[in-house]
This record gives sequence, structure tokens and C-alpha cells, in this order.
Amino acid sequence: MTRRLVLVRHGATDWNETRRLQGQADRTLSPQGVREIRALKAHLTGLDTARVFSSDLGRCTQTSLLLGFRTVESSPGWREIDAGAWTGEQVEPLRHRLEAWQRGEEAPPNGESRACFSKRIEEALTALLASTDDLIVLVTHGQVIREIVRLVTGIPLGGLALPDPASLSTLDPRAGALLAYNAAPAAVRSPWKTTAPAGTA
Repeated sequence: MTRRLVLVRHGATDWNETRRLQGQADRTLSPQGVREIRALKAHLTGLDTARVFSSDLGRCTQTSLLLGFRTVESSPGWREIDAGAWTGEQVEPLRHRLEAWQRGEEAPPNGESRACFSKRIEEALTALLASTDDLIVLVTHGQVIREIVRLVTGIPLGGLALPDPASLSTLDPRAGALLAYNAAPAAVRSPWKTTAPAGTA
């Protein structure tokens, strides 16, 4: 099994900045998002030997390129949860319904239920962790990162704030341990050597 799994959330898009639900809408990085990823790259070391995977949505593939990864295996299996008819809507007016969605009590029309999303990510994660590669980097989305952390460590979703754009989280899948969470660029050193989780809520 893979020894270290480094999860990178894509940089910000215009919809992140205006608090709109993106889901699987294919938004590209905003100018601010590009700056965030360039700042993150300046602090990343030791990933030259990593095998790199990514969501196939533009904001993730663009993030991978800006981080300097030359060979990236992209897949729709790592896409964000599908917000269906709520895609593009402002977050605040939907807050209570979004919380119910997180609890599995509701789903957006034509969208993805929490259970279906979890099953999709679990299947993709099982295949990923069967790899013999010691170090894997996955460039993906906030909800995907939280779900992976939950599946590997058992930490409930309510115990993890949504990671910020252009942040990094690291897992030791063999130990079921969270080594770093939501690390900002200035806090990143060698991502697989971090010893204490950060950013848990």
C-alpha cells in the first residue's frame, strides 16, 4: 500500500471568490488562484518521484500544470460532488439545505447524494491505494479531500473544516493517520514528514 498520500486542493476560481456552488462545473482558476498555486509551488519539495493523479476538471488540471507536474493521470472519478440544479447558486441562501446534504438527508435535484458520492470516492481511493508507489499526489476538490480523510482516518466530516483553495493535506494510509490538514503555503515543508495535524475544526 502507498506510504504517503498528498492531497492538493486546486487554487481559487471566480466562483470560489463569489461564494457560488461549483460542483462539477468546469471553472478555470482566477488570477488570484494562479497566484495561490505559484505560492504553494515555491514551498513544495521532494515530490519529484511522486506519481500524480488529478480530477479531470479544468481547475485541477491547471493547478497540476502550475505546480510543474509533467505526467498527470486525470480521471472523472476524482471530480467534486455533483451539485446538480444548485450549481452556480450562492452558498448562503442554501446553507440549511447544504447542511442537510452533508448529513445525507437531502440532495440537489439532478445532483449526487452524499451516499453515492462517498461510494464513488471510496472505489477510486481503494484502487489508488493498491498502488505500490510510495508517494502519491492527488490534485482534487475540497469535498473530495474531506471524504478521503474520513475514509482513511475515521474522522467525521463535522470534525474537518473544508480545506482552503491551494492548500495541502497529507495522509499515512498504512497507519490511517492524518499528518497535515489544510496546510497553507508558508507552512509547507516536506509534506510527508509533518508530524501534527493542522486545521481541524
